[in-house]
Amino acid sequence: MGNSISDSVDKDNSDGNDLPVNSDHLSESSLDCEQLCYSTETEVNFVEIEAAAILRLGGMPSLNHETTAGVDVAGLLNTLDYPAFVATANGFVVDSNISAWKRFNVGTRFPVAQLPVKPEGNNCLGQLIATTIQNAAIDAERALIITRAMTTDLKHPVMVVISATTRGKANALLLIVEVEWKTKSLFQNQFNLTRTEIDVLESVVQGYSSKEIALKRRRSNETIRAQIQSIREKAGAKTQADLVRAVITLCTFERDMKTLVQTASHPRRRQAQILCKGGRRVELTLMGDFSGDPVLSIANTVNYTFATELENALYDRGLYLISVCTPGCGKTDLPPDGVGRLDCLIQDVRSVLMQLEIDRIMIMAYNASAPLCYFLANHISKSIYHFAQVAAPVPIAYLKKSCSLSPWLNRVLGASHDSKGRTRDLVKQAIRMMATHGGEQYLKRNLAASPAEAEVVFKPENLRELNHAIHSATRNGVGTATDDIAMVFDDWTADILNLSVGITVIHGEEDSLYPVQSVCGLFRENTVNASLRLVPDAGFPLLQSSPVIVAGYLREIVDNYSE
Repeated sequence: MGNSISDSVDKDNSDGNDLPVNSDHLSESSLDCEQLCYSTETEVNFVEIEAAAILRLGGMPSLNHETTAGVDVAGLLNTLDYPAFVATANGFVVDSNISAWKRFNVGTRFPVAQLPVKPEGNNCLGQLIATTIQNAAIDAERALIITRAMTTDLKHPVMVVISATTRGKANALLLIVEVEWKTKSLFQNQFNLTRTEIDVLESVVQGYSSKEIALKRRRSNETIRAQIQSIREKAGAKTQADLVRAVITLCTFERDMKTLVQTASHPRRRQAQILCKGGRRVELTLMGDFSGDPVLSIANTVNYTFATELENALYDRGLYLISVCTPGCGKTDLPPDGVGRLDCLIQDVRSVLMQLEIDRIMIMAYNASAPLCYFLANHISKSIYHFAQVAAPVPIAYLKKSCSLSPWLNRVLGASHDSKGRTRDLVKQAIRMMATHGGEQYLKRNLAASPAEAEVVFKPENLRELNHAIHSATRNGVGTATDDIAMVFDDWTADILNLSVGITVIHGEEDSLYPVQSVCGLFRENTVNASLRLVPDAGFPLLQSSPVIVAGYLREIVDNYSE
């Protein structure tokens, strides 16, 4: 066990290998819980989106809820990684997916004519949508338009797909797709297309008409139409629209295969959803040895799942981490009407522990999840036997006494003198930038003064997990993610002091974001049952840089306090 923080700082130079190990491992572990519903969802293709999300809009009372037929339009749209909108005949957005929000930052009642997308010719999006809806009312075969366009902000070529309803309400599905034509050889081999046919198909997918293709290739229109017909027959597509749908689906194949490969590389990870009272879904991910001792954590905007190295380290120590998504993040449903997010989180975690048949557990707070975890620990205190704070911040009063090397954190700390509203705005702006541009681009500026920490964060596998956390946290917008991160800049000292169990602080000596002096200052100034473990040459991405050491300390805590 470590020394008391109020007495001294225990600089432990161990690499963690001398700590106790649970040797009762199984080579292949599984989670035995009949009530746990594993996530086996696959990507919904273009045809399913059109059939389920569009053709059923006519009888849909609300676009944000499931119909009596069980179709969740918002959920279906969110299976697409490119911007998707549902628009009315008069050119207003009535629903969109997360990709659309991230890319264009628009919501409902937004006029599609103001999207920074310019179709070729003198057409505008609003007019194209109205024309497609009018055509669909006359002839179902004319319910789909594909055209080339250019984004006016980033100057990127895109393909615009407009698919109108053929019954019910006059709405249209608008897709703005940057098709990466990387599956040309796959499509060519799959359907035995000639080199000429694959070139013609590429032009079709890019939105060129048969006349334009004929002009470009210096062939007659009849020849090109015959080639398109041959391609359709080989691909088993009844119409040209079916052909384009097939290509769009195949263009996501490479990405989907990467996802499958990543899943296969995480044999000690299980993503799941459980059902809570009222049918609410809660998303969680388990990592490590599922037959070992559990450790509870709460996902946040930058940390949810972790690289294989940590999963293996937890497995080797006989531990598994349960990372729970807060209400509104990931696939965890928003709270019921009249229930606050924090109260809902308490209920969700209790449901998770009950369904996993866990009586008592240790909570691990990592980085920005600390305020949420301390709050939670006080409200489920009977289920908690210890608290581990790993590379985590301290309340704002103690952060202000130290000097962080993060420009963003210093700006937020400075803004906190003015108002909570200003602080929240800065947090929201940061999350929006990460959601729009990815974690790497945003963090490069903020980690410029910390090259060692940046090197850890920007490792490919760590970046993938970072962007997965950002995507999960902002799945329903940035509001809930902002709420969670903004708590860091409140005064949550009382939640620490009121904790009825012991605290072990595991911190990197070179942490530039939350300097160790601020952590020691908190516990030295207050009577708290806490001990410290310092990790040499490590910064704030402690679980990524020193997984074996941290897993060893967690194992030590379980052995000392779980009984």
